[in-house]
Amino acid sequence: MPGEYVYLVTGTAILTDDLFNQYGGSANLFDTATPSQRNLAYMMAEQLVVEEIGTLLSPTTLTGTFNLPADWRLLLPFKFVRSVSSVTLIHEAGCDCADDAVELSGCAWLRQADAGIINLVECGRWVQGSIACGCFNRGDGGPIQVRVVFSAGHQNVANMPGPMMGLVTMADLMMEQIVDPAGAHGGPGDPSLASFSDSGYSASYQFLQDTALGGSPRANFAARMLEPLKFRRALRL
Repeated sequence: MPGEYVYLVTGTAILTDDLFNQYGGSANLFDTATPSQRNLAYMMAEQLVVEEIGTLLSPTTLTGTFNLPADWRLLLPFKFVRSVSSVTLIHEAGCDCADDAVELSGCAWLRQADAGIINLVECGRWVQGSIACGCFNRGDGGPIQVRVVFSAGHQNVANMPGPMMGLVTMADLMMEQIVDPAGAHGGPGDPSLASFSDSGYSASYQFLQDTALGGSPRANFAARMLEPLKFRRALRL
């Protein structure tokens, strides 16, 4: 993701007690955890899922400041961009009219919204900026950063059975790590196990991947359930 942009989930967008139970979340964990512990599990699960799918679970308005790309095509930190409501180009200090950085309004085109790519333009402000600061004819004082207010995220995730199963699976894993970490299949931390043996029974797993959700079999299952929410670039014909 461009820049040091961090999005922290501070409340649940999708998960509720009803959805947790509807999609087969552990009844024992549900009964053992307090309401606040369940809410923490839901928030942690949604945070991990946002990192896995590369966008928000519901349309959300965000603001970020990024270095201006040379080709004016900016890759935003989240995919499935729905709209861009504000673009501000930040020019370096040194213009004739100011000793501090200068901000000019601009706009953007959604070049490839699903991939989070926008095209930046100054919407006819080049002439005004040149008259105001005299920067552009001298070749200095040009824009160096851009501040973008945009909306990104999926809609109606609660009505998608597969992704909901992935969300609830992660919530179940998080709740287990809160109230009974030793009871997890791999123990505390939900580690990725290549093989397992207990009381004469043994099993070996294959095709496990290291995902943002973890590398355990259940985390891999959740990642597969979340596939419909991920952006996949179309292959050329």
